[in-house]
Amino acid sequence: MLPEKFIDRLQEIYPEDHQEILMNMALCERVAYRRNPHKFTDEEFAELNNSLDSNEVEFYEDARTVPYAQREILVNSSEFSEGKIYIQNLSSMLAPLELDPGKDDWVCDFAAAPGGKTLLLSALMHNEGQISAVEVVKKRFFRLKENLRVANAENVRCYLTDGRSVGKKCPERFDHVLLDAPCSSEARMHPDKEESYSHWTYKKVKECARKQKGLILAAYESLKPGGRLIYCTCSFAPEENEAVLQFLLDQSENEMEMRDIDYQYSTYSSGLTKWGKAEYSPSIQKAVRIHPTDTLDGFFIAKLQKRV
Repeated sequence: MLPEKFIDRLQEIYPEDHQEILMNMALCERVAYRRNPHKFTDEEFAELNNSLDSNEVEFYEDARTVPYAQREILVNSSEFSEGKIYIQNLSSMLAPLELDPGKDDWVCDFAAAPGGKTLLLSALMHNEGQISAVEVVKKRFFRLKENLRVANAENVRCYLTDGRSVGKKCPERFDHVLLDAPCSSEARMHPDKEESYSHWTYKKVKECARKQKGLILAAYESLKPGGRLIYCTCSFAPEENEAVLQFLLDQSENEMEMRDIDYQYSTYSSGLTKWGKAEYSPSIQKAVRIHPTDTLDGFFIAKLQKRV
């Protein structure tokens, strides 16, 4: 059973949709995977897909979903072990796709491990340009490097450092920044899996929010004028989402502005403008709160741009 305080907060965040969200958090979901164009041709990908009960993904042609029962087939396949495909929830794919980097761009991926979003950035950039992948946890850093090596992502350099230091080390260095912030992982909790929610406390939410504010400020400082920033989490908590965006808007003194996200693939809601006693900028409504489904985890994603 999910923590009672979490359920109460979810009802406050989603007064009309909380029951459906709770129900969908318990679904035996479909599993998503995508082609690595550095190693796998369209024809080979089609052959793999035809051997499975795969469905196309409307927002990304190189991704497919299969029933959860076929997950082990993917995990144990040579295509997976050789880095030809990558198993990744569809919600997580949206962040690199929304950032939409160009082949000549220099992108920084904060908190990059285990590397799923970094690999998708590399694919979108056709292994050109530059990607700096930052990770502070040593064990996760080496896992990131190994995943990139297996996938032949040659336009990525990895850095074992705290993302909160990047702004001072690399002021206005990057064309774009992706910050999938470490969070309380609320959207990945499953009511039948105690290990998925035993870590959750409101104290953890507040601790994550403090780290996220340091990370998003560093991301802003490292971003070139005109550059885009994607901020995302797998948390429902406003403290980790809208409050962090408001912090950045205040700290940047109007140098950062919210941008629209063209999202229409499942049930979602706009960013909140109020939570408890806190009020947020109306522009934060441009952020998207993706509701969980059988194919997408719950997710929060926002796009900002630094004024020229």
